[in-house]
Amino acid sequence: MCRRRILFPIALCVAVLAACGGSGPAAPFTGDPLYLTNGPDSSSHTGPSSGQTSNASRTVTGWVLGMGPAGDTANYTRVSGTVVTLRLPDDFATNTRGQQVASATSGADGTFSLGTVKPGPYILEATAPSSSSYRVTHWGFVITEYAPSRIELGVVLYRR
Repeated sequence: MCRRRILFPIALCVAVLAACGGSGPAAPFTGDPLYLTNGPDSSSHTGPSSGQTSNASRTVTGWVLGMGPAGDTANYTRVSGTVVTLRLPDDFATNTRGQQVASATSGADGTFSLGTVKPGPYILEATAPSSSSYRVTHWGFVITEYAPSRIELGVVLYRR
């Protein structure tokens, strides 16, 4: 049953499409994104009971939101200038950091594009500009063979 699970976070950030090989902003997201935060989240979803699987690369896009003052979850704002990095998991046996797979900086509207990545385990790191009131956040997730061809990530940044 483990193979039928899709585990992945949703990150929000502005795209630096030139760094990712894109030529313009990502198409607007039309579904419900999955959000991954440092608290309870929706990072685990049941995969299809049957159907096609694929090891083809997936397009990863999203946006970055900052939490309102005093933990106010009703007043999220889009955060520009956030560096979103996708890397492989750390290797604790050799005490080495995972290799970087993709990186993008969120634009004025908080959106980003990480290009295409193959199914597998990843660490997502979102680093807001040093002048902002938000802290760095990290999430681990897996893109399985059941994941859709386009993955929308919604990253919520917490205040320092």
